[in-house]
Amino acid sequence: ALGLTPPQFAHVPLVVGMDGRRLAKRHGDTRLSSLREAGVCPALLVGLLAWSCGWYDRIEPTTPRELLSVFTFKTLPQQPFILSPQLLARIGYS
Repeated sequence: ALGLTPPQFAHVPLVVGMDGRRLAKRHGDTRLSSLREAGVCPALLVGLLAWSCGWYDRIEPTTPRELLSVFTFKTLPQQPFILSPQLLARIGYS
């Protein structure tokens, strides 16, 4: 209607706990506010999310702006992403 190219949409994988169920209170406190209060580096959390989407080959600090150059729909996993206590520990949350 506006003569513009329609945007593309994609769904990122569901984040689940070690039991394969979507994150909930039973998995502990995984709210962003709790991660922030615990001192987790925001850039490291973004790096974890980028790694989970296949855009980086390791977890490293990054920014959303830096992801613009590596973003692709092709590497988005089709399976749920398991957020384990070990991964949370790698970004400084335990």
